[in-house]
Amino acid sequence: LDAGEPLALGLTVPRAIVQFGQAQHRAFLLVSAALSALSFLIFLVLLNRLLLKRLRVVSAFFGELAEKPNLSRRLRLPDEKDELAQVARSVNRLLDRLEQSQTRIRVLFQSARRELANRKRAEKKLLQISRHDALTGLYNRLYFEAETARLVQLRQDLGLIICDVDGLKLINDSFGHAAGDRLLKSAAQLLKDQFAHRGILCRIGGDEFAVLVPRATPALLEAAAQALQQALAAHPPLEDGQLQLNISLGSCHLPGAELTLEAFYRSFTEADDAMYRQKLSHDQSNRSALVQSMMSLLEARDFVTEGHSQRLQELCGKLGRLAGLSSSRLNDLTLLAQFHDIGKISIPDHILFKPGPLTAEEWQQMRRHPEIGHRIARHIPDLSAIAPLILHHHERWDGQGYPLGLAGEAIPQEARILALVDAYD
Repeated sequence: LDAGEPLALGLTVPRAIVQFGQAQHRAFLLVSAALSALSFLIFLVLLNRLLLKRLRVVSAFFGELAEKPNLSRRLRLPDEKDELAQVARSVNRLLDRLEQSQTRIRVLFQSARRELANRKRAEKKLLQISRHDALTGLYNRLYFEAETARLVQLRQDLGLIICDVDGLKLINDSFGHAAGDRLLKSAAQLLKDQFAHRGILCRIGGDEFAVLVPRATPALLEAAAQALQQALAAHPPLEDGQLQLNISLGSCHLPGAELTLEAFYRSFTEADDAMYRQKLSHDQSNRSALVQSMMSLLEARDFVTEGHSQRLQELCGKLGRLAGLSSSRLNDLTLLAQFHDIGKISIPDHILFKPGPLTAEEWQQMRRHPEIGHRIARHIPDLSAIAPLILHHHERWDGQGYPLGLAGEAIPQEARILALVDAYD
């Protein structure tokens, strides 16, 4: 062909071939679409089975854990080795550690709560001890002084009542400190019944009590004193019905306009003096009663019979007159014959009335009765003069007696006379 001349080519395809190609193309597209849909469906099923379902389990687990925290729960997934299973195992390990920590925290919390409760009880007990008397349960002197300072600042009328238990020292020496404690408890209960509704009752000393009465009047204090005396008169005797509880009382009234701490403690001294004056009056009136009470106690224990005591008095009187004793010494000798064994009221019955011989320990306790009798007699005005004679009535001429081992004429003559007469009778 010459250059520059166009060339035309033509292609002729039969119609059947074209239609066949088009049908094949449409079939291919349909198969491809079906395969794609099937693949996508299979993918969704596998996705749901392998991932979405497990994710829903995980989501539900965390939702329930958030709603109801319970560290004992665990995430349960099929035991596979994919990343989600590893996450589940990690979560479970975390929950294990959290549960252990929670257990430790719970133990620590319970321990701290017990410690706090113990500390509160200890503080309450310390506060109770710091403000209350251990024996009677009443407020103590420290609380009395604190309340006094508080009431003084109010500048209101204030009443003060001072009470003292009569004969506590005698009870302690005669019956022991346990009996003295019972006497104090009985007195405290009586005072509580009388004064708890009127004011603040405190035990401020061994046998001394005080009552602070806010907004008191002299008439109110007088009525309180009379009520106490009536209660004492109606109170049953103590220690097997042999001793009567008695309380001496003094009071004063302080106007609010004049109330200062200095004025209060001056009035406290005045009330204390008034109480002691009443105590002296009680001592004078109770002399014979104390002596009779002691004699009743001796007779109640059955180791001093009336006939024996009477014979001792008569024989001691005769021998004392022959020995030339004065009338006052004869009176002392008669009292000694009656009360020389008064110390035995503190000796337990199992020792005092033991049918067989005493052990060394029991004998040592028995030998204390002259000293105990000496202490008792010193606190009874009518017997104080013969207290030294009671102490020496078991001394012996050869120095083998007790408690001091005196010999010969170093022993008081009255004690020697009593020893002879007692042995003879």
